[in-house]
Amino acid sequence: MVADSNNQCVQLFSLEGECKLRFGVRGRGPGQMQRPCGVTATPDGNYVVSDFENRCLSVFDPLGKLVRRIGHGKLQGQFVSCSALGLLVAPTSPPVRQMVRGWRRPEALRRPASFRCDLSVSRVQGVWFATATNRLMVADSNNQCVQLFSLEGECKLR
Repeated sequence: MVADSNNQCVQLFSLEGECKLRFGVRGRGPGQMQRPCGVTATPDGNYVVSDFENRCLSVFDPLGKLVRRIGHGKLQGQFVSCSALGLLVAPTSPPVRQMVRGWRRPEALRRPASFRCDLSVSRVQGVWFATATNRLMVADSNNQCVQLFSLEGECKLR
């Protein structure tokens, strides 16, 4: 999976390097991209694209059709990660300190839920899930560290 910010699209390649799927067009409307910077796959086969200029996440089905847009105008739009449990995280735009916002899939819970954790992160440079533990790793360039958080937002290691 490649978020191609020069061509305003996402491309998926086979192990041999053959492009299997390409979706996205330049623009500011739903389903359009304005500098996609990150992409992740969800357990149900969807793709989530972080969009820097639109400051949002866009969810696309396995064929590249828009499912929904999340946080339009409110997210940093550079990084996104999804856990094996379907928990989706992305940094918000920083007023003073950045927050990492998360969304749980409605299919996994009785009702859609989100969480917001003050991770004391001043400049997020990446978010990832540690697959084996489902812990969230956040790279903070201003504090020159990587922090490890539980799914409840508790800092486990800095």
